[in-house]
Amino acid sequence: MLKRLIGTTFAGFFVFGVAQAQTSALDFSEYLQPSEDDSQAVFESDTVDMDEEELAQELLRAVQEIRKNTIADVPISTLKAYISNDGELEYISSNGRYAFQGTLFDVWHFEEINTPEELLRSVNYLFFDNLEVDIEDLNTLSIHSKNPEAAKVVAFVDPDSASSRQLVSLAKNLSDEYTFHFVIFPAFGESSIPAVLRAACAENYEHALNSLEVGALAEEPINKDCRPERLGNTLVAVEMMGIDGVPFIVAPNGRISRGLQDNFGQWLKENKE
Repeated sequence: MLKRLIGTTFAGFFVFGVAQAQTSALDFSEYLQPSEDDSQAVFESDTVDMDEEELAQELLRAVQEIRKNTIADVPISTLKAYISNDGELEYISSNGRYAFQGTLFDVWHFEEINTPEELLRSVNYLFFDNLEVDIEDLNTLSIHSKNPEAAKVVAFVDPDSASSRQLVSLAKNLSDEYTFHFVIFPAFGESSIPAVLRAACAENYEHALNSLEVGALAEEPINKDCRPERLGNTLVAVEMMGIDGVPFIVAPNGRISRGLQDNFGQWLKENKE
């Protein structure tokens, strides 16, 4: 049931703030932004004691009803959360026009949000298992650790981003402890597309990773029989997750870093479990 629900969410229903085109993306090396996630879903229910299966059924019915009865797309890019005078979480659109009443429900993490602590966890963490996403099915180049128990790190990068390339170099020095998956997409728009396509269709992915590190991915030889479906899947996933800058890094425990930490190895150690 949860897989069906997430599949519906991927289709664009029951989610606020789907990311805009990636051509205006940021390079997070310029500054580390406060964590935000525009892709939160609002779910209103009088029932809070349902078990997981019942809640999934309720959510799926709500999704289907919304799909059938949608009358307009409400122009909201960001949903702001604040604590009211009586200590309750309340929500308002970033321009102050729309306010929301009811319960915020994180469909991706399958959690109802009632406290500031739950909200901060929702916006600062990302768990791919809940999304039914296999990272290696995306446009991914990887550094696999020889340690079978190595923790997994996922980073969304652009070949034209200097901090993204620096991240690859740092990852190579940490591969005894971690396996790294670099999801490559054109965050900077048209200028990045040739290199991104080469990553999707590379003859040798290990060589392509080295080319990514030194900024030569656009010159990588390609497999002429390549069918770059995984690039299309990547663009859909990136848009759905609201990733609008690089590098966007997800630690083994799900903690998000929007930008490259000053002490990357220490940050990973602190967020390993």
